[in-house]
Amino acid sequence: MEPNDLLRALRRPNYRVSEIAALLDLNAASVYRMLERGDLRSARVCGSLRVNRSALAEYITAKRLEVDPTVLDGGSR
Repeated sequence: MEPNDLLRALRRPNYRVSEIAALLDLNAASVYRMLERGDLRSARVCGSLRVNRSALAEYITAKRLEVDPTVLDGGSR
């Protein structure tokens, strides 16, 4: 994912699996496993899995991950 694409994604309230993978520096298969285990909450939007920004923030906080702060505040910095 290109940096500009990632910045646009941060402004949305819901993330695609590929965006979560890029944000957490994982591959998509790892994100799908997290979703299957229930580690990360998701919902289907028009048939595609989406992760809400608040669910991502909860996961990052619970796992004590170090990520760019703009991930949690919607890219407003």
